Amino acid sequence: MVWVGEACRIDVDASTQAIIDPRIIETGDPAEIAAACLSGVDPRIADRVRPGAILLADGAFGDGPDPQNAALALLAVGIVIVIARQPAPTFVDAAHHLGLPVLTIAPLPPWHDGDHVRVDLLQGQIRRRGDAAVPVVPPPGQVLAMMRHAMMWRRTRQMIEEEGDDG
Repeated sequence: MVWVGEACRIDVDASTQAIIDPRIIETGDPAEIAAACLSGVDPRIADRVRPGAILLADGAFGDGPDPQNAALALLAVGIVIVIARQPAPTFVDAAHHLGLPVLTIAPLPPWHDGDHVRVDLLQGQIRRRGDAAVPVVPPPGQVLAMMRHAMMWRRTRQMIEEEGDDG
């Protein structure tokens, strides 16, 4: 499982409530959720995130209530993988169930917004274009299988929404 995307970096702690305001989740509107994602960290961060972005979080990340909602918000804004210095275990578990990989690495490499990052979960490596690979501990096989399953369902749903269901 390999991802290539642009980095989006945050250098502060981000609780689940900073990732997404619980009142926004209640709207159920994916566009509103995406626009508000991480606004507790940086009000304009959603403008910097491109679909397929890789979030670099250099702080405590995802601690607090409703970690599943925080992971859903990250997916809604287009983040496909999180690389964090200190992710909360409850957030990691919730994210993996939704097909959002979360990797722990400390210290976080000194990469910046817009850097092209490649993540290889099977090899346990991340790298910025032109740099040497940085080793990471990949998720266990059963977690990878669970993430693949969740990604498959997400992609199937997206295709149905894009193409319509004439059934």
